[in-house]
Amino acid sequence: MLNGAVQRSSAVPTSVLLVDAGLGKISALTEASDESPGSWTLQRAPSLRSALDVLTTRAFDCVVVDLDLPGADAEKTWDQLRDHAPDAALLALAEHHDLEHPGLALADDVLVHGNLASANARRAVLRTLRHFRLAGELRRVEESARLLSAIVDATPDAVFSTDSGGLITSWNRGAQQLYGYTAEEVSGRHVSILHPPGRDEYAPIVAVLVRGESVRGLETVRRAKDGRTVDVSITVCPVHDGAGALTGASVVARHISDRRELETELSRDRLSLADDLREALARGLLDVHYQPIVDVAGSRLTGFEALARWHHPARGDVPPGVFVPVAEHAGFVPELDRWVLTRACRDTTAARAEGRIPRDARVSVNLSARTLADPDLVGTVHDVLLTEGLPAHALVLEITETALMQDVATARRSLEGLRALGAGVALDDFGTGYSSLSFLRELPVTQVKIDRSFIADIVTDGEDLLITESIIDLARRLGLETVAEGVETESQLALLRRLGCASAQGHLWSRALPLDRVGSVQDCGAS
Repeated sequence: MLNGAVQRSSAVPTSVLLVDAGLGKISALTEASDESPGSWTLQRAPSLRSALDVLTTRAFDCVVVDLDLPGADAEKTWDQLRDHAPDAALLALAEHHDLEHPGLALADDVLVHGNLASANARRAVLRTLRHFRLAGELRRVEESARLLSAIVDATPDAVFSTDSGGLITSWNRGAQQLYGYTAEEVSGRHVSILHPPGRDEYAPIVAVLVRGESVRGLETVRRAKDGRTVDVSITVCPVHDGAGALTGASVVARHISDRRELETELSRDRLSLADDLREALARGLLDVHYQPIVDVAGSRLTGFEALARWHHPARGDVPPGVFVPVAEHAGFVPELDRWVLTRACRDTTAARAEGRIPRDARVSVNLSARTLADPDLVGTVHDVLLTEGLPAHALVLEITETALMQDVATARRSLEGLRALGAGVALDDFGTGYSSLSFLRELPVTQVKIDRSFIADIVTDGEDLLITESIIDLARRLGLETVAEGVETESQLALLRRLGCASAQGHLWSRALPLDRVGSVQDCGAS
């Protein structure tokens, strides 16, 4: 079995997918990304179709969609985005506040071009993530979402205030529901009526009155008038007069017992999805589709990338951006990797024997960080190749910069072993991770895959063109192949051809398909 454990980084950057065909409109977000290197990453997609393609292979924290894009005014578009990115916050990128557009009602929040500066662009994205991360989780579980809505409707926040001596001066309906006291019963009485001194909220409220320092989001226990115990989260802020003197405290208390119950429901749902995926994997109910990789000079099929697909009997098609993280969290992503590797080698061997693909076509298979860390990886790959009858030179194993950086020493040993077998090694999504161009000299890789975020605007963006040209030139000098990802237009293809890029893949030729439908490039036009 492929196995291994990799510690997660303590500082994972926030990932943003920007779906915008207009270069000028995105400068603020690009600048914000440049000003905060390492804290967040920005990837661009020039169309909704390409965005959905990206979201089938990668999860993002946030997706920003320009409302001027064709199709962005359709409710179906937003349904598709939510299906492909169930955990992401969705932002609408609009020209004006008063723009009448269906997307404004369907997005989680709105960014306005006219008021967008690089400094607040990042704040706006992160604010939306904070506000809508839970909502994104809930969209995956419709029943739980309805439960949360009922909780919010039935239990508004409890808000009350005190003077500097701790006497209650205001009391809203939510406070009455949460504590069980009416406004008449508590008005003018000391805050200790809510709890015995030294217990629960009483201490932080009094501490604010003494020190004048806020207490935010403290999770504790309150006891209602009838003696019931309920979990709450409280925020206590000091109130000052115009001269700066402390005059009292403002308290917001929120019932979280139901929230915890709901979080438990969500956790159960994730466990259920993991169990279903594990069973589907054991019973061979997953599928593998293949996206053609073509020779840029002559558009000849040279290989294809194997991509796992899962059709759940009740949930329908579950995107890889959802089920792969589930497998990672549950600890069986190495088994998933091995299943895809075995299936891809088997399919390729059969297609070669039947003459359905060129004899020199290679299949590319992605490896996760955990699989790359497995000390038995080389032996496993050797066994799969031997069992399925595929020559090692017909296999390319794709690894990301992020996976490499988890444990460079172990990764290097694994890659050297794979190269000794005769398999190719591709560095995937190059340019979006943590390494530099010089990093290529230190690793036994044979191929560099140029990330689609550089290809999307290569025709109009001078910086993307320069980066792509530099990658191609360096790879050529080091004797490495180059594959451009996400090619959608003839103009992109023509430019890549002029730059000397060896191969490419993308919707210009085909989306990922079952191997028996790939055949040749002529049989699978853009879709």
